[in-house]
Amino acid sequence: MQAIRIPDPNQASASSDVGDVSWLVPTMGFGTATAVPGTPGHSWQNVACAGSTIGRKGMVNAAKVLALTATDLLTQPHNFPGKLIVVVLPDSGERYLTSILFDHLRQEALAMEAVAV
Repeated sequence: MQAIRIPDPNQASASSDVGDVSWLVPTMGFGTATAVPGTPGHSWQNVACAGSTIGRKGMVNAAKVLALTATDLLTQPHNFPGKLIVVVLPDSGERYLTSILFDHLRQEALAMEAVAV
């Protein structure tokens, strides 16, 4: 057991719906640069970077990571015997999903039979 730490106000943080999903199933994520380090998030500078070659290169890198991860999952199912692979795609942010709302989906997923890929 670890002692409760006082949050560092200088440390960057963020949140998303994936936190709720992670209470139900193991999750993984990755990050890639689409802006210059130190650029404030949700600022015009950040938006300008995302539309530049910096942003495009970062987005292409993200697409490659996603594609190669999917390829590994689909071509090496023996590494994930009996595991349910869940993909969560971000939406437009119009709603916030909580783990309680996912309960019926969890029950449905647990009842599913594994399918060899």
